[in-house]
Amino acid sequence: MPVNITRSDYERALERGRRALDRPHVTVARYHAADRLMELQYSSGWVLRFDPKEIDALKAIPEQALAEAYVTPGGDALIFDSANASVSIAALVAQLIPLDVARTVVASARGKVTSEAKAEAARLNGLKGGRPRKTIV
Repeated sequence: MPVNITRSDYERALERGRRALDRPHVTVARYHAADRLMELQYSSGWVLRFDPKEIDALKAIPEQALAEAYVTPGGDALIFDSANASVSIAALVAQLIPLDVARTVVASARGKVTSEAKAEAARLNGLKGGRPRKTIV
């Protein structure tokens, strides 16, 4: 069944795509067989190199398939055609970051989230005199 897309739907989709490409994303993936390292190049100029055998999703992929890896158009996944495999780049990078560091970063980001409900709660607490003073024992 055909789907009708309006001009405004099309324009909004293009704008979402442009915004997504403004964020750093992987543009090139290379496997360096001599060093046994996978290299990801980001649109921002960053380069990430790692041993693919340290990543659970890549351990079973043969070197030949690693050498033929390509990046999806949105820069969010790697495809290994000859191994019939793909892996999310976010999931891949998450395995490279120690868990305690990842938790700290996520907690910090969540603490910076603002909402009208959070602002209203802060105003109400302010009317009550604010946060209670810490008592030193």
